Amino acid sequence: MSQLAGKPAVALQHFHERALLGGAWRHEGGASLTTYFMGACLRVFPNEYRKYRASCKRWTQAHLYEARTVEPDDRPLVGPEAIVVGNARVWEDLRRTDERTRAIIALMIDGYTQDKIAELLQEPSVRAVEGVIYRWRSRYKHRKGGSDDEEF
Repeated sequence: MSQLAGKPAVALQHFHERALLGGAWRHEGGASLTTYFMGACLRVFPNEYRKYRASCKRWTQAHLYEARTVEPDDRPLVGPEAIVVGNARVWEDLRRTDERTRAIIALMIDGYTQDKIAELLQEPSVRAVEGVIYRWRSRYKHRKGGSDDEEF
């Protein structure tokens, strides 16, 4: 439902045009401004939801068509399970490394940039961090017998 996240803006625009600029809401009318706004949201929601459902259906049909017509490539599938297993292998390998390398690789896995890693660990330079990562990858590939284009 991430596409519906911006939909209150439709109700807000409707409310602004009709209630505030159009004069449809008045304090003597019996409804508070909040109640009137909620009513505007309820009036707009069904149409917006129908648009959302129609777009989901179009995307589903497009994906089914693509699945039937496009040839699969030779790249390995990368899903959550592959990421979890890959990270578990890396963590196992990290047990055998020194503390500095372990900290750098752990931060890299957590998504930190090399600049931020150097700053956090008070390394002399980003090149020092790059060197640690390069040496660790080289040792890992050598132990696993991997190719040079293996991703981490």
